[in-house]
Amino acid sequence: MADAEIELNKDLNASRRYLSDPLTERIAGYRMGFTVRMLEAEWLEGEGRLGVALADYDSDGHVDFYVTNDSVPNLLWMNDGEGHFTNRALLLGCAVNGVGASEAGMGVQAVDIENDGDWDLYMTHVRDETNTFYRNSNGVFTDTTTATCLSGPSRRMTGFGMGFADFDHDGVVDLWVANGRVDLWRPYPREDQPYAEPNQLFRGLGDGRFAELEAGGTNPRLMGTSRAAAFGDIENDGDLDIVYLDWNGPMRLLRNVAPKRGGWIGLRLLDANGADVLGALVRLDTSAGSQYRQSTTSYSYCAASDPRVHFGLGAAEGADAVEVRWPDASEERFGPLAGGRYHELRMGQGGPVPR
Repeated sequence: MADAEIELNKDLNASRRYLSDPLTERIAGYRMGFTVRMLEAEWLEGEGRLGVALADYDSDGHVDFYVTNDSVPNLLWMNDGEGHFTNRALLLGCAVNGVGASEAGMGVQAVDIENDGDWDLYMTHVRDETNTFYRNSNGVFTDTTTATCLSGPSRRMTGFGMGFADFDHDGVVDLWVANGRVDLWRPYPREDQPYAEPNQLFRGLGDGRFAELEAGGTNPRLMGTSRAAAFGDIENDGDLDIVYLDWNGPMRLLRNVAPKRGGWIGLRLLDANGADVLGALVRLDTSAGSQYRQSTTSYSYCAASDPRVHFGLGAAEGADAVEVRWPDASEERFGPLAGGRYHELRMGQGGPVPR
């Protein structure tokens, strides 16, 4: 969900697979019904649309759309604010990887791992391709996957659902990836399930690098042909949990019981009528620095996640200040806010942002 017209309605970007129809990228918005806007693009025969990540990638106040494709260059639809979108993925460095190759994009998320206010991109791929991280610097992307230490651990996996979240509350986002094969390669991790692969959990180290944890963070290690994955606080206890689905198997709930390295705070962004404001951008300031999130459900793969924004606080006891940029480009300041609980922030009830 996003607000592509910078109004307080909800828009749905639908990604379609294996199409040759030249009418593409359907955005359906609803306000007492549905309206449809079309973005014109050329689709290649056999091209697949598998994931979408919405964010303001050039910080101009307008929501843009990144689309992962299967074995052809990815798309970055830049919004000019007038209802027109232009694919600039190749020009801005996120259409193909660092060696110029297209990859089989699956799940994708816009995330700011450096807390610099720029929305980076991470996406999962098939075996023998690394999952890819594109670092965003002032709207221009660079493939820095190797520097994140996420390259090697993903090369023998086929990733689908994925999500960044601060599972241990240390103030640094971590990463969980759902894996499962689409073809047969020996050796089989499980002889009774030849397409099964282990899922993976990576701890954020705070310097842009990640370290893989043993057994995917579960005991015993779970292995299956995993696909969709959603993230949220199921128990409202401040710990982000994971729900994922295996092909031809049961849905699984992973409760977060990880040892915590600090406190937490959660925010729900609401309009005057109490509806979630998807696409709202949040900057949270503590004594340790600033962190950035956006209220969104549209990331990972074939799943919708908790719209509330969650922050690990590390040693901080709460937020000194929270700045929100709403989808209509207005900005408000809230706080200070205590940690260890969820807060509802309503549009129009905050104070001005100091300049």
